[in-house]
Formats: sequence, structure tokens, C-alpha cells
Amino acid sequence: MSKVAEIYQYRVLDSVVRMAKNISDDFFRTSHKYTAVSNEWAENCSKLCYRFGRDPEYPNDLQRYRLSSNVVVNSCSTMVAFRREALRFLEHRDRGVEDTFAESFSDQATALRDSLRSLEEKAVTIQHSQLRSIFDASLMVLKSEISQRLFGISGSISQDWPFDGDFNIRMAYVYEEIFKKIYGSITRVSKDKFLTLQRVAYYGGLIIDELMVEELALDNRDKLIKLAGLAYNWTKGLQDLNARLDISRAWKDPRYLRTLDIVERDITPPNPGGEISLDGSGLGMPGADWFEDQPQSWTMDGEICCCSGFNCSDACTAGCSVNCSEYCGSTSLGFGCQC
Repeated sequence: MSKVAEIYQYRVLDSVVRMAKNISDDFFRTSHKYTAVSNEWAENCSKLCYRFGRDPEYPNDLQRYRLSSNVVVNSCSTMVAFRREALRFLEHRDRGVEDTFAESFSDQATALRDSLRSLEEKAVTIQHSQLRSIFDASLMVLKSEISQRLFGISGSISQDWPFDGDFNIRMAYVYEEIFKKIYGSITRVSKDKFLTLQRVAYYGGLIIDELMVEELALDNRDKLIKLAGLAYNWTKGLQDLNARLDISRAWKDPRYLRTLDIVERDITPPNPGGEISLDGSGLGMPGADWFEDQPQSWTMDGEICCCSGFNCSDACTAGCSVNCSEYCGSTSLGFGCQC
């Protein structure tokens, strides 16, 4: 799968990192509960706990948000238009006006493809590398036999989980149980939501990957029908997530807003009264840092689209090393230079 597609999947399934980070934090906070753990497992937890936000290979919540925002920000409006035209194309296939909507859908698919391919290759490579690093480290904690024993995971976990498209119900139960066992309640963390997140990541990733393939022929009707079908499943997954949100509460309640996953905040419409401030509130889901920068949001044709622009180049001063200044200036990522 292309790097851009995987970056999108990492963004949607960011809760996997939060889940592993919460396990690591709990391990060091209540180590007496974790008996007969291996040195390797403890070391993995230690890296995830103490390098978090301090090492480019272990980006924290805000840094991961910024790293993946490049894909969403650059292609936000075109993704919305693409999904809209896909639904229209499917709805009119049997009404004698298919050609008109097929052309419109093809145009939007081309626009999304061009938008995705316009992403700067060097920046995408760095972003993908750092997101993959923290995701792989998290999976090492979750997929280990020790975690399976501690949290009641029976049987082996697929090597490609959570990107294999099987929408693993067993792991969805584990997702819910981990937070329940660590914090005593599941709050908004549920197996149903995690299954929906897997659907969104899987179908969204497939769409992006299809459009990133150089030899893709968008004038091929069979290909358009396949893309429209994937877009339908992608859209329905996002709609299911949106249906679970309490929008008015997200506008008013900082504690509730903090419990939302990145993709849920992506589809939350802007507060007509202005963004709420969480500075200094001390609220939040255990183990998760709130984003310091609030996203700018808007709606398009009734679908929520979230977009933010981040640039850390301002944090690079003359006192920074050459490598640090070059890193920030060339990639516009979310890491501030530590001079």
C-alpha cells in the first residue's frame, strides 16, 4: 500500500497508539499488577512511555496529528467532493442518466488523485516513517503474548491486523476491555466504534491507494464502479461515526471533546459560537495529551470537512542546529526545534 494511504490509516486508527500508551503508563504506575513479564516487553513499554513526544520515532498525540494532517489538509475538500459524486453515481446507475454522473465522478476522482500526488515526496516519507515507527511499537506491545494473557486475548493476532480488512471483532472486544480494566469504565471506548474505525481506515486506505497507482485508467467504467463501491463503504463508515457523536456536547464540554479520536474531531462541525478553549483545564482522557492547536473546520455540501495548517518553521531559530532547521523548514511538520 502507498505511504499516503497508510498515513491516512494511521490517522484513523490512532487509538491503537493510545491503547498501547495507556498500557505502558499503567504498567509503570501499577507494576504490581503485571507479573511474569519479559524484559523485552518491559523495555518496549519503557520506550513507549518515556520517549513519547521526545523522540521523532515516538511522536505524541499532537505530533501525530500534525504528521498526518498533511494528507487530510491537502485533499480535504476533494475527498468530500469525491465521496459525494460516488454516491450520486451509484444512485443514478439504473435511471438512464449514468453517463452524466459517471463523468462527474471521474472528474472528482481525477481531482483527488492529482491532489494526493501533489504531496511533497520527501515530507510524506518522513511523516510515514515516524507514524509507522510509533504504530509498530504500539503493535509490539498489543500483539505480545504477555498482553494477550494480561487482557484476555485468546488465539493469535493476524500479522497484518488492523489493516487486513477482516474488521476483527475479537480485537474490538479487547480494545474495549483494555480501557475497562485500566480505568474501570469504557467511557466512549467501545468495540462497535473500533469496528467502525477499522472500516473507515480500510476503505479509505484502499481508495487512496487505488488513486495513487500510476496506471489507473479513470475512463474505465468497471474501475469507476469499483471505486464508487469502495467510496460508498468509506462514506457509510464516516456517517456511522458521525451518528455516534454528540455534536452540541462536543461544542460545550471540554471533557467530552477530549475523548474523541482524531477522525471524530475531523468530522465534527465548527462551533457557531467559536472554538472552546481547553488551556489550563486539566481535563482529558487518561494518558492522552490534548492538541495545543485547534483545527479550523467547515462544511461542504452537508458533509463535515476539517482542515488545519501547521508550520513549525517559526520554532526554528538561528540557534538551532543546521539539521533541525532544515528538517522543520523542508517538511513543515509539528516538531518544534529543541535548541
